[in-house]
Amino acid sequence: MQFPAKRWIRPDARRRVPQTAPAGHLSGRVSTDVAVDLSDSGACEGAGDGAGDGAGDGAWGASLLDQLLHARGVVDADARAAFFQPTLKQLQPPWDLHDMTKAVNALHAAITAGKRVAIYGDYDVDGVMATTILWHALRAVRADAAIRTYIPHRRKEGYGLNADAIHRLADEGVELIVTVDCGVSAVDEAAIAAERGVELVLTDHHNLRADGAVPSALAVVHPRVGNTHAFGDLCGAAVAWKFAWALFYEAAGCSREGRLPEKFQKALLRLLPLASVGTIADVMPLLGENRAIVAAGLPWIERTDIEGFDQLLKRTRVVSPSSTAPIDAETIAFRFAPWINAAGRMQHAEDAVELFTTARGARVDELVRVLAELNEQRKVDSAAIHLDARKNWLSRICSTSTSTNPEAAIVLWNDHWNLGIVGIVCSKLVDEFARPTILLTRDVHEGSEYFKGSGRSVAGIDMHAALSRCADTLVSYGGHAMAAGVKVHESRLDEFRKAFCGAVRSMLPHDSEPRPELVIDAVARVDAFELSAIQTIDRLQPFGRGNPRPLVLVEDLEVTQVRPLGRDGKHFELVTRVELHGQLRHLTAKWWRSAEYQKFVQVGARIDLVVEPSVSQFRGIAEVSLTVVDLEIRSSRAKKPTLEK
Repeated sequence: MQFPAKRWIRPDARRRVPQTAPAGHLSGRVSTDVAVDLSDSGACEGAGDGAGDGAGDGAWGASLLDQLLHARGVVDADARAAFFQPTLKQLQPPWDLHDMTKAVNALHAAITAGKRVAIYGDYDVDGVMATTILWHALRAVRADAAIRTYIPHRRKEGYGLNADAIHRLADEGVELIVTVDCGVSAVDEAAIAAERGVELVLTDHHNLRADGAVPSALAVVHPRVGNTHAFGDLCGAAVAWKFAWALFYEAAGCSREGRLPEKFQKALLRLLPLASVGTIADVMPLLGENRAIVAAGLPWIERTDIEGFDQLLKRTRVVSPSSTAPIDAETIAFRFAPWINAAGRMQHAEDAVELFTTARGARVDELVRVLAELNEQRKVDSAAIHLDARKNWLSRICSTSTSTNPEAAIVLWNDHWNLGIVGIVCSKLVDEFARPTILLTRDVHEGSEYFKGSGRSVAGIDMHAALSRCADTLVSYGGHAMAAGVKVHESRLDEFRKAFCGAVRSMLPHDSEPRPELVIDAVARVDAFELSAIQTIDRLQPFGRGNPRPLVLVEDLEVTQVRPLGRDGKHFELVTRVELHGQLRHLTAKWWRSAEYQKFVQVGARIDLVVEPSVSQFRGIAEVSLTVVDLEIRSSRAKKPTLEK
């Protein structure tokens, strides 16, 4: 493995051609006259001031900002204004979603008639948020509605609708099941529901079946079914929130051109943060409607009036009396969402759903403690599986059979890995080795001859499409371009590994090897990193998939100091300088969790540096913070080093 461990700055990255605007991004069917008064949403209030022309930023600031916007495909004035000030008025009306009118009519009629309704969700954060949104929406329409929630057990039942659950709910007297974040591929299960006389409304966002079959139901609400909804990348929670929006109109009996009663407007805004959390946690692209939902929802995150939600925000330190900084998408992704996910991964996601729906008082405290314990155990188990899987993979690529032509994907299995954890480890291996990764473990609940697992992919490789090419080696599979779940018979594990690796290889450019991607947004000089410029760049938030934190290349810097950071010595800081306009200018950047590389960066070396700029607060004072993402040594007193595998 060469140094740096992750990636080299590539010449093609320096000459990056700006991408065109993503399909559906700030274009197509966008409602500019949504008949809900959402003016109190506070989304990016004032963010557009001066952003359109770089006012106040100086020539260099505007130039850097222009590069970053261009790299995101934001090239004309209208798109630029919308990008800097995302609002809920950019959303399409909920009725544009396929079968939405049928769905809300059926559900409203059911609760009005006093029928028993089950909300059937998924066990991840998106599914939990979607379930919670619809539960609160139905309670807002009718406080005594006969509704219950159902989340399948991740290891015992698996993903999505299953026959046993349908029979169990039917035996309880459930007359209508509405799914959230699942169901669009449940053709056989829909037939079972019909046999039991249970009506079915499906809301989902996952990929349709390869054969194009859609379950027979009263309604199938999905952003990519039909051709009436221009933005196809909504998550399950966002679909559920739009469902609540349409349901409130139906319950209020007002026209679509009119305004919702204040009661329902407030309920809709209180539920918006849950749609934001689902969007972030499900790693949806933060563009178009998703950008508007997250930007508008996060400022409302402390106003949901959900006791368990508030307590978890405090326990995870997302909100605290000492912090005045706005809550961003990265804080939700890395501090808040993992606690919710831990319930489904380690035990049962019903605990998280209860926390956000019916739990009160002491029960809230008890459930928050449970999630804390499960999250700590998740960390321990994840580290152990990662160590084991990484060792296994490195032994494969060091073997004589694969060292000259490493496999294009990672497929590993182990009898004892936790099925709820393997997806997390897949993401870590993808980041390190730049290969689509699938980890499988023996399914002790469905028979020892079967293995189940999760997969994560890389940009440019559609995992669902790759799995479809080797579907004959699988018992079942499902998911989308970047993540999937699979089930394989033990006798076909090696056959599946070879077939999947071959499918991925065929999807790569000719003679190309998988490698970690480093997409540089801009090239800048040292004097570009002034506080006002970085504060303007910070207004490109929310950052996440599709709109990552900007990466900026600074070339030909001389290293003047290299000093360790932190008590544990896991980090270090680089101080560099360059002559600019006859003066020496300095640049300081921190490289987190990379202390093992400190010895390779010598004082006096000349380097190219890729940094992630941001604004941090120290004792209430804003300052520029630069995080090292990668570097390349141009010249050094010593021979360019390599690291052992």
